[in-house]
Amino acid sequence: MGMRIQEARKLKIGQKVITPMGFIITVISLTEFRHTIGNKVIIYVKGKTEEGNIMKFSHKELKII
Repeated sequence: MGMRIQEARKLKIGQKVITPMGFIITVISLTEFRHTIGNKVIIYVKGKTEEGNIMKFSHKELKII
């Protein structure tokens, strides 16, 4: 189970989260997206691994450390 929308809104740049594949990434940007149909909100988290790779996930896929 991923994080809830309330938890995702509290994320800060520099915070660490875990991806579904077990990678630990450092948050570098947060983007809130609202679907026009159904009015669902998703927060996309872009992060950087220790090796320097950039990854992007929805808040539902991530877990807070």
